[in-house]
Amino acid sequence: MNVSLVRPYWRIPQSYYPPVVTEPLGLEYLASAIREEHNVSILDCLAEDYNGWSKNDFVTDNYNRKIVHIGLKNKQITKKIKKFNPEAVGIGYDFFPQLPCANEISQLTKKVNKDIIVIAGGPQASSDPDTILERDNSVDIVNIGEGEITFKELLDKKFRNLKDIKGIAYKKKGKVIKTKPRPPIMNLDTIAFPARDLVPFNTYSKLGRIRGKSRTVDKIINLPIIANIRDKIFKLRFPRANILTSRGCPNHCYFCSVHNVWGHKYRMRSASNVLEEINQLVNNYNVKSLYIQDDNFTISKKRTLEICKGLEKLDITYTMPSGVYIPSLDKEILESIKKSGCTSLYFGIENGNEKYLNDITQKKLDLNQVHKVITECKNIGITTTGYFILGMLGETKQTMKDTINFAITSKLDKVRLYTCMPIPGSRLYKDCIKQNAIKNFDPLNMMVQSDMPSIESDKFSIQDVLKLKNTAKKKLKDRDAT
Repeated sequence: MNVSLVRPYWRIPQSYYPPVVTEPLGLEYLASAIREEHNVSILDCLAEDYNGWSKNDFVTDNYNRKIVHIGLKNKQITKKIKKFNPEAVGIGYDFFPQLPCANEISQLTKKVNKDIIVIAGGPQASSDPDTILERDNSVDIVNIGEGEITFKELLDKKFRNLKDIKGIAYKKKGKVIKTKPRPPIMNLDTIAFPARDLVPFNTYSKLGRIRGKSRTVDKIINLPIIANIRDKIFKLRFPRANILTSRGCPNHCYFCSVHNVWGHKYRMRSASNVLEEINQLVNNYNVKSLYIQDDNFTISKKRTLEICKGLEKLDITYTMPSGVYIPSLDKEILESIKKSGCTSLYFGIENGNEKYLNDITQKKLDLNQVHKVITECKNIGITTTGYFILGMLGETKQTMKDTINFAITSKLDKVRLYTCMPIPGSRLYKDCIKQNAIKNFDPLNMMVQSDMPSIESDKFSIQDVLKLKNTAKKKLKDRDAT
C-alpha cells in the first residue's frame, strides 16, 4: 500500500519569524514501523519550501497582525500527493495552532481522491480527537497515542473492523466512536530508529542556523563565509539531529498534556540503544550536535551517566530544549553532562511561589534547590534558560509578582516569560472550562494568541496579567543590561 505521511505547513505572526524547525521525529518513527510492508513517503510541507516570507505572503488576522504562510503552498502539495498516489495519508497534528493548516491538507487530499483514507495523529489529535472528527469530515480516523503499532495494524487490516483496533477514534453514523486504549510500548529498544533517509535531513541543519527576518536578510547572513564566522561566535555546530531517548514523564503537572500521547507510564530506552542511534547519526550523517527532545531525560541517574560516558568518546555537543527535571540534577550529573558535551539546559520552573508550585501545579520544586542548580551550572559553564508562566488558574497577583522576582534575581542566563495557554486535554483546561475562566482564548489560534492572556478569575484580570508581564519585560531588560 502507498502511504504518505505529512507534516503541515505553518501560519504564524510575522513577529514570530523565524520559528525553530526540526526534523519530524514522530513521522520518521511511524515510517520505520511500516516501511517493510508498505511503500511509504514523508512529505514535510514546512521544511521542503522554507524560504522565509515576502510582503505578498501577508494576511491580517483579527488582532491586526501580519500572518505569514511558511512552507509548501496547497498547489504544490496537491501535485506531490497526485504524483505519489497514496491509498492512505497520515497527517501529523502536533500543535493546536496547526489545526486549520492540517485540516486544509486533509481536505485537499480528499479532493485529489475521495477514496484516500486520512488518518490524524500526534499530540493534538490524541488530546482532542472529538474536535478533529467533528470539525473536519475529511478525516476518517484519529490515532490516539503512540502510532507504531496502531497505525501498522490499521494498514495491515486495510481499515476493516475498526472497532477491534485499539487506540483509535472514528465516526459512525455521525457519532464519534473511541476504541479501547492501546497499551504503551514498554520496551522502546524494540522500535526501529527513525527513517531519516525519507526526509530532507540536511535542510533541518540549515533551518537550525540563526535566521533573518526576511528572505533578503536570510540570504546575506547565511552566506558561507558569514555563517561560518557566526557559528563559531555562537558555538553552533552542524549537522544537527533530534533524538528521543524516553517517552512520557513521571510527573503530572497541572498544565501539561504530555500524558495524552505517551500515557502515564514513563519509559526509557537503554543507554546502549541510545548510543547506537547516536553513533549511527555520526557515521551516516556526520552529525555534530544533538537536540535531546525528551520531556525528562535525567530521571535515571544510572542511565544518564552511562549515556554521558558514551558521548565523551564522540566529537559531539548537545542540549535539551524540552527541559529537564531539576530535582534529578546533582553535582555529579551536571559535571558528567558538561564533560560529555552538553552546552545548555532549559528549566521549566513555571512559577516563583513554592506553595503554588507544590499545591496547585504539582511541580514539586524546592526553589532553593533551583537556585543552587542554576549557580552550579554557571560555575561549570553550562548556559541556562528558565521558562515561566503568568496567569494560571489559582494564581493571584502576588504569586505572579513572586514569579517575576524569582526570574529577575536568579542567575539564569536567559528568561522566557509566557502567559498561560490552557492546552486542551490538560487538567488545567478542564478546570478552566468548569469554572468558566477562559475569557480570551481560541484553541485554533494558540500560536497567534500565545502572548495574550487567556484566563481571568476573581483574583486577577486579563489586564492585570498584561500589566505584570510588561513590567517584568522591562525589569528583565534592565537586568540583562547590567
